[in-house]
Amino acid sequence: MEIKKGIPIPPKSSGRKSKYPEHKCVLKVFKVGDSVEFVMDAKRNDCEGLYSNVAQNFIRTGTQKFGYKMVSRKISEDTMMVWRIE
Repeated sequence: MEIKKGIPIPPKSSGRKSKYPEHKCVLKVFKVGDSVEFVMDAKRNDCEGLYSNVAQNFIRTGTQKFGYKMVSRKISEDTMMVWRIE
């Protein structure tokens, strides 16, 4: 074992890496009235229809990290839109 002097301590890790890093890039320029379309690709269970994990993550990031108010609507059988309303 060797003692070393003057080695800088690296910064702490910021935790888990984002699953969708592109969301933050879009949300930084997302203005009131803007919308984004998502494909509904996941099924919760047999009784409910399709939904989008990606859209839910986008909404969660927008509301929790950016403080935006957002609303989503089903546009077709397999598509939903998310709008920033405030």
